[in-house]
Amino acid sequence: MREPISAPGLGLVEEVTLVEWHVADGQSVRRGDLLLTIETEKAMVEVESPANGVVWIQTQAGPDLVRADSLFGYVEMDPE
Repeated sequence: MREPISAPGLGLVEEVTLVEWHVADGQSVRRGDLLLTIETEKAMVEVESPANGVVWIQTQAGPDLVRADSLFGYVEMDPE
């Protein structure tokens, strides 16, 4: 099963900058681990892992704006 990695509810924010991934593609993570940092017009927001598993990155960090509702990647959950 896959858990999406996306920006948390940001209200009326439409675009963000994906500043930095704190994990590598294919890296194992635990629920709550810091995955990435995004920047809005007013704040830096840290996004944590929604589940235990392996991270698969779909959007690279960089200076370009991306839609706030973009799927940045997903966590392939560990079978339990």
